[in-house]
Amino acid sequence: MAALWNIPAVQVATWALVKVLIILHALLGVVSYLIYAERKICGHIQARTGPEPRRPAGLLQPPPTCSSSSSRRSSCPPARTR
Repeated sequence: MAALWNIPAVQVATWALVKVLIILHALLGVVSYLIYAERKICGHIQARTGPEPRRPAGLLQPPPTCSSSSSRRSSCPPARTR
């Protein structure tokens, strides 16, 4: 194994691979935090209201939501006739 490290081409290729992996890892980390920040900012800009304003801590929200969803008409269009 030591004889392999004495070859200059192997050294160059190894260090190039290490550098590429370090840069890739750093970019992926930065991009993931940027996406997280964008989603947080968009959420604050849109000021979405969740179930908290309607019920205490949103604990009683699922039953009314299910009942209202099941009482609605189907959103599928009627079948076509030719």
